Parts: sequence; structure tokens; C-alpha cells
Amino acid sequence: MSRYPDDPRDRVWTPWDSPSNWTEISTTRPVQQTYDDLFEVPTAVMQTAIVPMFATDNIELAWVAYTQPKDPSPGYIAIMHFSELELSPPSRDVREFYINLNGNMMYSKGYKPVYLYAHAIYNTNPFLRYPQYNISINATYNSTMRPFINAMEVYSVFSTTTIGTYGQDASAMMVIKEKYQVKKNWMGDPCIPTEFTWESLTCSYENSKHVIKINLSSSGLSGEISSSFGDLKALQYLDLSNNNLTGSIPDALSQLPSLTVLDLTGNQLNGSIPSGLLKRIQDVAPFFAYEGSMNTSIKPQNEANYVPTNDSDGHGSSMQLENRRFTYKDLEKITNNFQRVLGRGGFGKVYDGFLEEGTQVAVKLRSESSNQGDKEFLVEAQILTRIHHKNLVSMIGYCKNGKYMALVYEYMSEGTLQEHIAGKRNNGRHLTWRERLRIALESAQGKSAVLRDPEPISIIHWAQQRLAQGNIEEVVDACMCGDHDVIGVWKVADIAFKCTAQVSARRPTMTDVVAQLQECLELEEEHCAVNDANNNFYTSNNSKPNSSYDTYAADHSIDVSQNSVAFEMEKNFGRMPSTAPGPATR
Repeated sequence: MSRYPDDPRDRVWTPWDSPSNWTEISTTRPVQQTYDDLFEVPTAVMQTAIVPMFATDNIELAWVAYTQPKDPSPGYIAIMHFSELELSPPSRDVREFYINLNGNMMYSKGYKPVYLYAHAIYNTNPFLRYPQYNISINATYNSTMRPFINAMEVYSVFSTTTIGTYGQDASAMMVIKEKYQVKKNWMGDPCIPTEFTWESLTCSYENSKHVIKINLSSSGLSGEISSSFGDLKALQYLDLSNNNLTGSIPDALSQLPSLTVLDLTGNQLNGSIPSGLLKRIQDVAPFFAYEGSMNTSIKPQNEANYVPTNDSDGHGSSMQLENRRFTYKDLEKITNNFQRVLGRGGFGKVYDGFLEEGTQVAVKLRSESSNQGDKEFLVEAQILTRIHHKNLVSMIGYCKNGKYMALVYEYMSEGTLQEHIAGKRNNGRHLTWRERLRIALESAQGKSAVLRDPEPISIIHWAQQRLAQGNIEEVVDACMCGDHDVIGVWKVADIAFKCTAQVSARRPTMTDVVAQLQECLELEEEHCAVNDANNNFYTSNNSKPNSSYDTYAADHSIDVSQNSVAFEMEKNFGRMPSTAPGPATR
């Protein structure tokens, strides 16, 4: 048995029980590691290997997939270690072999180990969906020596989406920690283990773990307020009072849908309050403290660009609008006398246009048949000019010129959502479930910045009849060809039906909808990361792809964080390390 200090990673290497179908070879000479070796297998382990008992035999290794609570067919990472122990150059003998996993060949030309140098072959994406895994190592036609293997590690893969802090929150907290050089117990994961949650933080532990409260008052913070606070989308409480913060309030704070308490008193802040944050205060009325009090002397951003809506028909309005105001003649010039129609809606037609500096825009002109009056139009325009959200089309300006009313938006060059869903864009390619789910999530995030009450749609009863029979596939777009996580689809359907409840009190808020869609998207991202795994294999002397496997040098780094997986030792497997999983790290 070999372990620490021979193994710097404290893996426990145990020899395979001596079966009757193979024998051991060994050397007393040291096996070299490359300077940037990823695995650091102890020399004592690499100085031994097994070969088949007979020259015509193969090496057969197998293990059974062990069911996990949330995954009946877990994925696996297999790391095979090789070092030639017998054939020193310039030997005329050849040792070359194929490696197969469940019948899939990894290399078309075979693998040749290097004399007294450690190399590893491993997959960067997990093997999936097999009840049993069989690895076969067999000599090529050109080989004069038996195949062999020195050591092997096998890790099972499990999702970290329910283990560590939600990735975006964790990344944001790391940026905040680095910016302000926080000296508290801010190490490891922000929210777990629960007994070691970062000081001054409160986390939610339902489904994904999110940071919901931060109290950094009197913590000696200096510099500007980090925009990374805006990445904490579940944040409800933020206290940065009594520090040495300077500069202006970042607009990112206005993008926090759940924020109800914001205390910035006792700092040296200057500048103006973002208009989006003012809108949040007006609509949601959160507790907001800025230099002691909130009063009318604090001006919204771009107040110099606010203009009163004095209509040409003599009717004035106390409402003030941001951005640019156009006359009807301006619109005629912009649209070349309303020449090209982009689309139609309940408000009216949408026309293609260009501003004087060449910026392409979409002009939405109210039709005479529209039931929206002057007051409703001004309310809508006021809201749209004050909201800046990455999932909402930006409004450039408006027109209220007598009976003419119009909104001027940025031009969306990629066409309509319907065109993409119908496959009329991107060479006829239909949107995948993951893409549609992301669109739904970002649409909800945009809508939550404008509305708080969802409206029912006419498709409800049609879908209810099919879902009541458990027929989810009949509701799903057939163009996706079944490439989606069924559980995630059911969750989205459940969210949609809750939004259409007759009693408004039973409907979720848009904040809840965003949170639940985010969870569904995480499920689908995990599903895609698993199903899109091409089982890329890495080795140190072959970089030519073969079949569905790619081979690279073993000194390449492994990035498993993007796949939201962690490694856990399944069981002792021959000469294989045994490790106990510790607290999740980031």
C-alpha cells in the first residue's frame, strides 16, 4: 500500500488481488514525472505493472455503476497510468496496444508507452449511461510484447448544483472579497458547510444556495461600490453603511429584483442615484438610506435630458420623460415616410428607420384603432424610459405630437422570436430546449422589471388536457427531437400553470418565476453537459482525434467547473487511490 507522504495528494494506493489471468512486472529504476504532471502518482506505484499471463490474452477491467440517490446511472472519470518498464531504447521489440471502453476504441493507431516516464490517459467528460463499464487493453498487430497497465483511478461524478453556492453568487462573492480585502472567515464556499457560512452573510438553502443578506457595515471598506453586488440576484438585504466608500451608486444595484433593504449611509458617496433604482423605490418602496435620508434634492441620472410633455394640442402633462423626444416630422424623415413595415401588433405598425447618424431603429406608431389613450401611452413611455435591463429592448425615444404617438426602439437585427422557433433563421435550425428555456428565463427577468402580475394565455386549456394525461411530449415542440430534460420540462409547465391561476394571490411573483426558471435552466445545462460529453481522452503522446474520442497531452489542465460536477471516489479498484470527499471547494 502507498499513501502520504509518498503521495502528495494522500491517495491510498492498494494493489489488485493477484488473479490467475495476469502477472506482475516491476523495476527498481525511478520512473520520471513531467514537470507539470497533473496526477503525481508515486514512483513506487509506477514501478510495478500487470501483464496478461499469456501473450495472446488481453487485460480486462470492469466495474458496475453504483446507483446514486439522484442519478441511477452516474458518470465516471477513469484515469489510466502507464510507464514502460522493460523496453529500454534502442530495443527492437514493440509494445503497442489498443484501449477499448465498452467496445469503443480510443486510438486508431494504438498507444506506445514511454520508457520510465509516467503518462496518463483519461476522459475529461464522464462516461455515461452504462450499467457496467468494461475496459479492454489488447495488443496491436505490430506489437511483439504483451499489453500492460501500471495503475488506475476511477471517480464517480455527481452534480454540484445542489452542493455548493450557486455559481454566479460564489463568483460575485470572490470578486467582492478580493476588491475589499475582507479579513473575516471568508474562505472556501460562501454558504456551505452551513456551520462555516461566511461571516456577515445569510444564505437560502432551498434548491440552489443563494446569498440573500450581506451586512458589511463598519467593515473598513474603501473605494467604489462593486458592481458585482448586482450579480447576487437573490439578494434581499445589503448594508454597506459606515465605511469609506466613494464614487456613485452603480446601476447594477437596480437590477436586483428581490432587494428590499439598502443602507449606504456613513460613506463619501457622490453623484446621482440610478434611474432604475429610483423606479424600484417608487414601485416596491424598499428601505433605502443614502447619506442619512432620501429626499427630492437627490437628482435622478440624466435629469438634464428630461423634458416636459407639452402637447401641440394645448394639453400639458406633469409627467417627465427621459431620452429623446421626436416630432412627427422627425419620424417621417427617420422612416422615409413610413416606407418599410417590420411588423404589426395591438399598438400599431412597426416601421424600419435610421437616425441622422446612421443608427437603425424600429418605430412603433400607434394606430387609430388602438384602445390605448394618451394617459396610458405616457405611463408606458415613462416606465420604458426609466428601465434599463439586458433582457429588454432599449427605448431610444418617443413621440407625442398631437394625435400622433410613437415609441422608438433599438433595432433587433436577428429577427423575431417566432422566426427562430419556426426555424426560419439559422439555415432552418430549430431552437433547442435549452435555448428556449434560456429565452423564457430572460424574458421573465425582463418582464419582472416592468410587470408583477402575469396574464393567462389562451393555450392553457389545450396544454392542461394533455398534461393531465401525463403526455408531456405532445406539448413539447417536436422540432427539438426529444433533446431535453423531461423533469425540467415538467417544472416549466408547472410554473406556467401557476402563473395562470384565476386567483391572483395564488400566482407566483415574477421574482419567483425567475428563480424557478433559473433552476430549470441549471437542470438543462447539467443535462446538456452530460449528454454532450464526447468522452474526450487525453494522453501525452497522441493528439490525433479518433472516432468520438479526442486525445491530447496529459499536461493539459482539466476544467470540470463548467460542467458543474465534482469527483468522488467510487470504490477501491485495483491499484487505485481511495479518497474521502471533504467540504466542497471553489
